[in-house]
Amino acid sequence: MTRRLRIPHRIFATVVAAAAAAYGVRLGLIEPEAFGHLCAAGGPWWCAPRGLLIDALHAGALGLGAVAFGAAATLTRRTGAALAAAMLGAAALVLYDADLGAVGLLLGALALARPASDEPRPEHRAAEQ
Repeated sequence: MTRRLRIPHRIFATVVAAAAAAYGVRLGLIEPEAFGHLCAAGGPWWCAPRGLLIDALHAGALGLGAVAFGAAATLTRRTGAALAAAMLGAAALVLYDADLGAVGLLLGALALARPASDEPRPEHRAAEQ
């Protein structure tokens, strides 16, 4: 018996939007050389938060968060945790943390693809009929 995987379009669009937003941050805030030169010389007020963001990304904060939410989603079967893992994992893939981001995205996607705990599995539905 084959089982069709049905992921709602809203969930898929949310994960894609998270990756697109991360790509916008990457291209608009992190990568421009002019910003790096400006912030190296002291620069405006926003250089400090930009530096903290870059430090957090180098420390792997997005990937660690994605793996943590993925583990929580795997253990608790919570859709919110699975969606958070998938979104953080997609953002981490774009923002230089591909190793942990891929693990978090995979854990979140697997948890989203699994039926909810209160929903009967296909083999149990057949036995009930």
